Amino acid sequence: MNIEEAKEKLLAGEKLTHGYFSEGEFIYIKPGDKSGNIYSEDGVCHDNFWGLRQLEGWDENWEVYVI
Repeated sequence: MNIEEAKEKLLAGEKLTHGYFSEGEFIYIKPGDKSGNIYSEDGVCHDNFWGLRQLEGWDENWEVYVI
């Protein structure tokens, strides 16, 4: 999916992974978090997640994370 679809999925509560991520890596938004902060699988908050991913390659290749 593309980056816009990925953002929508995150807001809908899905966990996402990307082609650049290692196996087991994903991002999510905590339920009820009105700030929209993005967290990684280890619970680290990435408050500038999208700002650091402006280069080509981040705009495609997103998938819903399946355990």
